[in-house]
Amino acid sequence: MRGGGGGGWGGGNNGNRKIHWVSWEKVIAPKEEGGLGVGSIRALNIGLIVKWWWRLKSDPPSLWSSVVTGIQNLNGKHNLFLSNKKVPGLWNNIVNARKELSKQNINIDNIFKYVVRSGEKTSIWNNTWIGSENFRHKYPNLYAIEPNKNCSIAQKTASKQNAWQWKSCPLSLGLTQDLGSLYRDLFSSPLTPGDNHWRCKLTTDGVHFVKKIDLTSHHATQPSITWCKLAPIKVVAFIWRASLGRIPTSSTLMSRGINIPSSLCGSCVGADEQVDHLLVNCPFATYVREMIFTWCGICPPTIIGVSELIQFAATWGNCMKQRRRFIVICYGLLWGIWKFRNDRIFNGTFTTPSRGVEIIKSMSFLWIKVRGSGNFCNWDEWRLSPFSVL
Repeated sequence: MRGGGGGGWGGGNNGNRKIHWVSWEKVIAPKEEGGLGVGSIRALNIGLIVKWWWRLKSDPPSLWSSVVTGIQNLNGKHNLFLSNKKVPGLWNNIVNARKELSKQNINIDNIFKYVVRSGEKTSIWNNTWIGSENFRHKYPNLYAIEPNKNCSIAQKTASKQNAWQWKSCPLSLGLTQDLGSLYRDLFSSPLTPGDNHWRCKLTTDGVHFVKKIDLTSHHATQPSITWCKLAPIKVVAFIWRASLGRIPTSSTLMSRGINIPSSLCGSCVGADEQVDHLLVNCPFATYVREMIFTWCGICPPTIIGVSELIQFAATWGNCMKQRRRFIVICYGLLWGIWKFRNDRIFNGTFTTPSRGVEIIKSMSFLWIKVRGSGNFCNWDEWRLSPFSVL
């Protein structure tokens, strides 16, 4: 999968070595974090394994859960104590996925939360039920003078005079501050009728979390683009690559050791064909962009790069419908300039700037008309203004 995914973003065929334009980590990263959103099978497998941990804790009456709990001797153990290393078997291998999560800076204690209701079956000291740490580790000095270390929350919060008994007086041992913090924790989580249950902190429903763990297994790479459904996916993917500077321009190919006649821009022959120059700064691209912006009724701003153009489109205007159309038009603008460049190089066909503007208008019109929904203007209205019938 890694090899196939990486090869999909390069050139070459028939088993030849290909150019990897974008790192695999960026390809599998979520779209919200600037990736392509392909996803990682490895991360998905980890999420599915973690689901078995979830089922073990959230469904204790089930037969398989009772068997695993009995074999691993989990009764009375810490909430997130999942296996006994002294007991061989497949379950230990499943639990070892915790190490893979740790490599992604994911702590299992920060994923699952034990929601306490009545508190009758929850150890006040050994179970993690407030915050990310149990009272045994949070208040070790108080735990040391606790005579009943397996007592439940309900036993300690009951309105009895002898609910809190200590081997020694906490005040005489200088534990006044710890005792006050303990009481504040207890009062911050009052008990309510009902059964205790587990909840996943990553999702709103607290249950369906496999995909969310897959997303959490990645780190932010770069600012994300707007993944607009009105534009074809191959166009949006091209915009994503262009924002990273990972498209095969002449200058980029030459820097990678590809033998080409010249690295100069084929339109102006005045600068190297870098991504920002080709799509934004070249006189051809500048003229086409200014004509498109004028057609949209927008005063052409000063833009010096692809990322800046994408960011401008993503934040332009206050009307979301108009902004969505404008994003599609800007994506069509960049895609059209790239297509005109390829036609000139590979087909010997030169597109004039005025002709290019008309092609971009008609292309974006068809995208929105075919892929959009609701009322849409006709071609004559679109030629006058792309924001007609909104």
